[in-house]
Amino acid sequence: MGDIDKYDRLKEQAIITLLTATNIEDAAKTLDIGVSTLYRWLQKDDFQEGLREARRQAVDIAINKLQQSTATAVKVLQDVAKNEDAPASARVSAAKTIIDQALKVVELDKIIDRLEKLEEKVGRR
Repeated sequence: MGDIDKYDRLKEQAIITLLTATNIEDAAKTLDIGVSTLYRWLQKDDFQEGLREARRQAVDIAINKLQQSTATAVKVLQDVAKNEDAPASARVSAAKTIIDQALKVVELDKIIDRLEKLEEKVGRR
């Protein structure tokens, strides 16, 4: 029982370390385990699933941070686009970015609408 607990603890530490390490060798060194041991763990289904889940969580956190910064980024673009003292190229670039992103939102809404209608039709069959 103790060996399983130790493996589970080390597995968790290894997954966290792999998310931040530059390579497997560095991760193994940080964990104070052999590189071959870490490679062996990477072949195990439970370890791979834990690593995939940790990566998903890391990406979710990054996406949330990006979403929190969106309002600030839009404000910067608006400020640059409105700033008559800014170089014309910067103003045009900011305006173009705002328009491009607004169009993408409209396109995405249309795609979602079409997808929902298709799913509704398929669901009725």
